[in-house]
Amino acid sequence: MSLFMAFLIANSMRRFSFCLKLNYFGEKKTDSAKVNDRYPIRAKYTIRYKEDISSKANVKALATKINNIFNKPVVHSFDKGRNKYSYRDKEKGYELIITATNKNEAKSVINSLLEIQGDNPLKEDCLSESVIDKNWLTTETIRVNGETHKKPKQRPIGKVWFTHAELSVHGVTKDITLVDNKRPVISTYLD
Repeated sequence: MSLFMAFLIANSMRRFSFCLKLNYFGEKKTDSAKVNDRYPIRAKYTIRYKEDISSKANVKALATKINNIFNKPVVHSFDKGRNKYSYRDKEKGYELIITATNKNEAKSVINSLLEIQGDNPLKEDCLSESVIDKNWLTTETIRVNGETHKKPKQRPIGKVWFTHAELSVHGVTKDITLVDNKRPVISTYLD
């Protein structure tokens, strides 16, 4: 058997997991981000989804579950900060890095993400904290085309709110929007 044939067989046997992308957004464009000429605060977390999504009913159930976790009774929010909290559970396939102001904020986000697949509460031994002693308030500048511009802030802090969730499927070119807080329905894709 040639090396190329072995590669093709191994590649075809590889299994892809579905990815859930949960997005948080901070300030509106009209807020201080626009006044200060910088990007708004955002947060995006991706987890591997291991359940069945072969039917519209399964995807609709997933969308309803995410909506119940992140939108009810109020929209999920947390204080994004400069400390990094890593949650690594290799048995269940989680590798999350949350930037939050404190450990309780990070635990809240991690528990919400784990709840989607029923894997909460989190295991304390899988959670680690990384604090860098650095002055984050200094802003660097860059010179472009004869003009001086400020570089984006590193690890900006502020409150972020859950905005939307998408399902990424290998082989499907466009992500499936499951929950979008800008629309009153769970998803027009599933109707």
